[in-house]
Amino acid sequence: MVFYTGDIHGMPWNIVKFSKKFHLTEEDTIVILGDVGANYYCDDRDRECKAALSKVKPTVLCIHGNHEARPTSIPTYHQKSWKGGLVWYEEEYPGLLFAKDGEIFEMEGLRHLVIGGAYSVDKFYRMAHGANWFPDEQPSDEIKRYVEDQIAAKPFDIVLSHTCPFRYEPTEVFLPTIDQSTVDNSTEHWLDEIEAKIQYRNGSAVTGISIKELTGCTSCSIPLRAMSSFCVIRRKEISDGRLLQRICRGKCRWEVVQSLPLFQKRQRRAKDAFHLLGSVSVL
Repeated sequence: MVFYTGDIHGMPWNIVKFSKKFHLTEEDTIVILGDVGANYYCDDRDRECKAALSKVKPTVLCIHGNHEARPTSIPTYHQKSWKGGLVWYEEEYPGLLFAKDGEIFEMEGLRHLVIGGAYSVDKFYRMAHGANWFPDEQPSDEIKRYVEDQIAAKPFDIVLSHTCPFRYEPTEVFLPTIDQSTVDNSTEHWLDEIEAKIQYRNGSAVTGISIKELTGCTSCSIPLRAMSSFCVIRRKEISDGRLLQRICRGKCRWEVVQSLPLFQKRQRRAKDAFHLLGSVSVL
């Protein structure tokens, strides 16, 4: 089974508790969708986080966020192949993997394309207060070309990313203290272009259940393409661990709902079809 969460920011304890409570095994995988915080401080605090994550039985696959150094800049990391794609790892923590952007990993019979990175809206605050900020937090031109080549050449089922396309930004939860005119949203605009190249199919690709084609929200019939990436076309919501989700921005105006627990097994009946799930895009 694959479990998805994100933005633990150096606090692995909920993952440890979850793994023990539900008796996860070496056959399971936990995906952290960026801002793991295991390579943020570059001191003993990082090692404490890595040690805790490496002790859980499942393999932990990490996507690059905007609050961590890239493994390519840390000399203790090595590269290897894992489930069809390239990952970075440290010998001391062999079960803690960091995905290379643009790689495609096959997990539970589904091919996952990784697109990490984002701009830090707290960049200037961190720089002013002596906190770490990483200039290579966003995808480079080289990474972008590699992702685009992968999309053109290989099939995949799910996109794992830290941020979302610009058209789907959840503006209703933006911090009011941030001047949005200072924000570099070039990565989100690029993801708009990436999404335009992707062909979506409706249905529960995660569980492999084949369902009848749906064209929009089951409540008000708004077209799928007009729905937010944090909207789903079913009545039971899934949370990626932090972000509250709303159902639809159309005529039915369903409101933001209460967050579910940190993890949720993604097993759904046919009627529970979905379009996009947070930063996990199901195609």
